[in-house]
Amino acid sequence: MSLKSYCGVPGCGKTFLLTYEGVKHYRKTNSLIRRLIRKIKKQPIWINNVYSSYPILLDHRKKVYSRITCIDDLKNQYKFLPHSKILLDEPQLDYDSIEDSFIFPRSIGMFMQAHRHFGIDDIVFATQHPNRLVVYEKNIMNEYYRIMTKIKIPFLPWGIIFTRKCYEIDDYSVITTNSKDKRIEHSINRKVFFFNFNKVGNSYDSTYLKPLNMTKPLLDKGMYHSLIMPKSAYSRLDDKFKKYQVAKKLEKKA
Repeated sequence: MSLKSYCGVPGCGKTFLLTYEGVKHYRKTNSLIRRLIRKIKKQPIWINNVYSSYPILLDHRKKVYSRITCIDDLKNQYKFLPHSKILLDEPQLDYDSIEDSFIFPRSIGMFMQAHRHFGIDDIVFATQHPNRLVVYEKNIMNEYYRIMTKIKIPFLPWGIIFTRKCYEIDDYSVITTNSKDKRIEHSINRKVFFFNFNKVGNSYDSTYLKPLNMTKPLLDKGMYHSLIMPKSAYSRLDDKFKKYQVAKKLEKKA
């Protein structure tokens, strides 16, 4: 049971690993032995206790998808199924570390800190860097993963993702070190994920926010006709320069 965050540059595989976590948890929850035990106890045989902030196809044959949630559902106004896994992609879109630290609901922080006492297995984030998380989230995080390399084996569906893990936010700054002594000093461990890239890749859409813009008008300001920037394109920046020049003069007079 833990709070953890997958971090790394855009396209390195953060949402991919988040999806893998969801699919793996669903399969583990519904293993043959567990289904047989539930059947004997006359309980629901199949259980879906994977909650995510974007759609994940957990079972391709049965067309079972993850349950809908977002970070604002974590204020203890709802209960979650036993042994749930909660997956939150790009949490900074809801609460950014710079702008929103002071308005971040303390009830969310309390819920995340006490999640295992509610019977929730894991809450997992995916963001580019731990500093994108608000202070409360960083302070209570158990594990930080930095995705180092993603390798797809040519002509095969298999692939490998190499990561490094640390337990304190201060240690993340040296997580990429080549020094073995530093890795020991900062409790930095290596972890390798090996799985079927096709199965995981077909379980989510990396452009899942497309519906947000689908009904908006298409941007069409024309095309450039030479290497010289036209006034219609640079006037926006020119206006901003003038605005800040005036503001600076007024600041000096004050």
